[in-house]
Amino acid sequence: MRADFNLFLSIIFQLAFIAMGFYGCRRDGENGFFMSRGYSSFVKAFCCFSVILAHTGAGEKYCLLGCLHWIAVSLFFLFSGYGLSYGAAHKPDYMRGFYKRILKTAIPLSLVLALKAAFSCYLWSGGMGYMLVAILFYIVFFLVRSAFGGKPAFWGLDVADVLLVALTVLYSVLIQLFHDSRLDSLDYGSGLASVLALFGWGCQSLGFAYGILLARKLEAFKAFLARRRNSVILLAACLAALPFLALAYLRTRNVNCVSWTEYALRAAMVLLALLVGAVLSQGLRFGNPAIRLAGSVSAEMFLLHGFVIELLERYTGGEAGSLCRSQPGLFVVLVYLLTFLGGLVLHFLLKALYRLLRLDVSAKSTL
Repeated sequence: MRADFNLFLSIIFQLAFIAMGFYGCRRDGENGFFMSRGYSSFVKAFCCFSVILAHTGAGEKYCLLGCLHWIAVSLFFLFSGYGLSYGAAHKPDYMRGFYKRILKTAIPLSLVLALKAAFSCYLWSGGMGYMLVAILFYIVFFLVRSAFGGKPAFWGLDVADVLLVALTVLYSVLIQLFHDSRLDSLDYGSGLASVLALFGWGCQSLGFAYGILLARKLEAFKAFLARRRNSVILLAACLAALPFLALAYLRTRNVNCVSWTEYALRAAMVLLALLVGAVLSQGLRFGNPAIRLAGSVSAEMFLLHGFVIELLERYTGGEAGSLCRSQPGLFVVLVYLLTFLGGLVLHFLLKALYRLLRLDVSAKSTL
């Protein structure tokens, strides 16, 4: 009976989140929702939700939407690349004070790390290493665009765009290669292994390159969708079959084969998500105050969810074990709700801190 209740609770909770997300859908005659601020907030809310579910450890049975976390970080990178490139292309003074954008990523990361250290929690739980890679990419973006921005190259791109895409792909491939050939053989207590574990995200980082290209070719992409809607729907349907290639994981013991199959699948599935999102948002606009609020605090929730999970597991233990094992459905709901509340508190504290430090920037958030 308890298992049935927990399954019912977790499914109802996830269906309620989906219903909340799509509530208020309306027609958009201007067709301007795709890759708008509202669109990014909408997608980030679902991505963050899926990551939190997947990291609860409650299992696939209780976390149906947790499967989306497979491409969630790639989409975070995509929105970062898009936001930075779009701002640099359309705002003449965008690069002025760029250090503020870097600080607005580094400060919340530092605060959450300090909070975890204060409670003796594992510092990098919940995929927080992604934030380090994001900061690295911000720095590289600033350096490359400051040196080469505005110098035309080809296909409507400038030299900075080409270099940033090339460097992103190079980072992605090298991290994947080094992970396959060296990381497993390293002493996990060594400093090098620790650095590699943090500065990973090889395949996911490709999303940054996708975002840069999309920022430059957004109107052309939308025009292509308008002309070839049926073809795009067919292509998206074909790409949807790609996850079934994951069955290859069960058929081989070749670690490199499994790793590069996963790499290709992740890269293709991000393109699928992009196509599906573009098709669904043609002539429609999604969003409501609740989902926009969830999206606006998605970065803070991403940072905090590992901390919340660890504390709940630590302080809810009993004869039946932790709450995650004894009541996984309830655990899923509590983790998300507590993370959301914590994200709200951190979000408003950060806004006050940014005003105090004069770190407010006019451009939209890229995280």
